[in-house]
Amino acid sequence: MIAKRFGDLWDYPFAIGALDGKHIALQNPANSGSIYYNYKGYPSVVLMALSDADSCFILVDCGQYGRISDAGVYNISRISTLLEEKQLDIPTATFKISGSDIDIPFMIIGDEAFPLKPYLMKPFAARTLNAKEKVIQL
Repeated sequence: MIAKRFGDLWDYPFAIGALDGKHIALQNPANSGSIYYNYKGYPSVVLMALSDADSCFILVDCGQYGRISDAGVYNISRISTLLEEKQLDIPTATFKISGSDIDIPFMIIGDEAFPLKPYLMKPFAARTLNAKEKVIQL
């Protein structure tokens, strides 16, 4: 159902979730030093969430120190553990692209910060795109 909704809304019919992190600002706890300070210069904790096509949370991991990057938070999150240990009900079937013989597995989509995994797709790094990898928008 989630993949169908991604297809209907975003023309991405093999996505089963979108993953991202968000810094939640807080007052720096007493005697914590700079561990909560993020790269933006304020104290925070990181909310890592997997959302459906309508931006509703499917899985949430919150509380890591703000100084840790999205990739770092993901690597130590419960979300990563559940995915790596195949404890989530991710379809094992593949999605057939219409008019093609190409089968694509259902997967999660994330931004450049996340690791490329068989179940996690991310875009090419923008700074290293060649002419074939760029998509020109009119």
